[in-house]
Amino acid sequence: GRPTLLELSQVLEAHGFGAERLLRTYCSRWGQSLADNWPDTDVWPFMAHHQELVIRLLSENTSNDWYFSRAALFKAISSLPVPPSTLVNTLFDLALGSAKLDRALAQEALNSQPDKETRIATALQSSKAEVRLLAAQWLGRLRHEPAVAALENAVRKEKNDLAKGAMLDALQLLGRPVEAYLDRETLAKDAAKFVA
Repeated sequence: GRPTLLELSQVLEAHGFGAERLLRTYCSRWGQSLADNWPDTDVWPFMAHHQELVIRLLSENTSNDWYFSRAALFKAISSLPVPPSTLVNTLFDLALGSAKLDRALAQEALNSQPDKETRIATALQSSKAEVRLLAAQWLGRLRHEPAVAALENAVRKEKNDLAKGAMLDALQLLGRPVEAYLDRETLAKDAAKFVA
């Protein structure tokens, strides 16, 4: 049979073709990339062995590199049966970050991560409104019932209208009536201030 990506890497490194070049070839946008259709069992050992390289490429801005497919990198990361904690931390940073494409890909790569919902619910307490908004949206998409209590606590404290709206949307997706979380008196006062 054919070698795994890690075995191929070890052979190629002996001839001056480093791991980064091999990973960039794997993540090529053009034509059929190397190992594109290989089973996860042939890909993940390379990813685990070169996790520092993977994290560095995830953290770099590769938007000007027309040959590099970040989607392929995230697909390769998804092949890991148990991603190392440093990689999981990087994925969560991207999953709740401002780069839309990376956010969606990172969230998808974290799909099989056990107990991810707890970590997402913790992000509802972030000091950044955008992170709270993204966490609420993600919990809503996951329809994670145990997150209701965290969402209810967060929506009571939330001052940012967009983040609060995302939390209310998530609660609604989880079958909770939105009006239960709205203070009509405060809404009337806010509306009067806005009109004045």
